[in-house]
Amino acid sequence: METNIKIPDVHSTGDYHVCKLGYDDWVHLNEGDRVLVQVPGSPLQNATVDDIGDDASYFWLWIDGYGRKMTFDGDSSTIFKLTESPR
Repeated sequence: METNIKIPDVHSTGDYHVCKLGYDDWVHLNEGDRVLVQVPGSPLQNATVDDIGDDASYFWLWIDGYGRKMTFDGDSSTIFKLTESPR
């Protein structure tokens, strides 16, 4: 199992545009956004933004096939936002 998946800061896969988000970018997340989550020592996971704090200092994710996870600055998670590529 690959655990050290490296994705460039911005990458297009054909169907999706993938953009790495820093803490200051979280204000641009919306409920329902699709993201990839990389937690150290775990495989890259698909997730959906479920809820965002008023100041965007934390947010909740539904990780596909796993459950809910709170993400906050300093929790060591790396977030990549997925947007559909124009056709």
